[in-house]
Amino acid sequence: MRCICMQLLARSQMQCERFGETIEKRPCFEEHSMLRISRYILAAVCLGLIVLPCLSAPASYNQAVKDYSAGKYAVALSEFQAYKAAYPNNALVHYYIGLCQQSLGRIDQAKAEYQWVAGNGDAQLKSKAEAGLNQLSRVHSSGGNFVSSGSTHQAAGASTRIGGKVRRVLDFYADWCGPCRAFGPVFEEVKSRMRDISFERYNVDEETTNEIRSKCPPFSTIPHVVFMDGGGKVLYDGTPPTSAESFEREISQYR
Repeated sequence: MRCICMQLLARSQMQCERFGETIEKRPCFEEHSMLRISRYILAAVCLGLIVLPCLSAPASYNQAVKDYSAGKYAVALSEFQAYKAAYPNNALVHYYIGLCQQSLGRIDQAKAEYQWVAGNGDAQLKSKAEAGLNQLSRVHSSGGNFVSSGSTHQAAGASTRIGGKVRRVLDFYADWCGPCRAFGPVFEEVKSRMRDISFERYNVDEETTNEIRSKCPPFSTIPHVVFMDGGGKVLYDGTPPTSAESFEREISQYR
């Protein structure tokens, strides 16, 4: 986009210079030609107004969106915040910042961004922001302030109880949690390989999950997995790994 704008601007400037030379050579220059010159000058000015914001933008919006979609929430957040500094009233940027903050477990910051969008965005963004606020309110009312665990497997804090064979694998997640969405395909892939084990997913924002959570050790980060034997005894609970191979290997230790 930047290159195209610069090329068009340069072309317009060249045309203006050529017409300027023509005026010097032809004192009786036709009135319609003068009008054409004015149009070229106006086009050059307009293109300048387009090019300058492109050059002054502190970060690539498309790159920020790409990083967010790839699960690089901290990187995307930094890029969106830089963009926000240049365009403080861009509701879409505010909304993406809210998504990044939510995926990083920063509930208060996410709430602030969603509230801004709900009061300043268009109808579609307002609807999305209100949905985000509803999700955050369910997190607080579900009995715990859950935060996403990040994209790396954390063995620390996991508990292991040797004895018994795994018969159930539980995954606790939330729709707003970026690492949870990334782990979903991993969970489903391993589920398709280990058909002798029951794989179950539970949304922590839903009240129906409270009963099964009461049978598990307390936890505050998601995604969170629990391995149980046939009698409901907890064999393992902790943050899952990010690859299907590692997750399958982890489960196999309790088979």
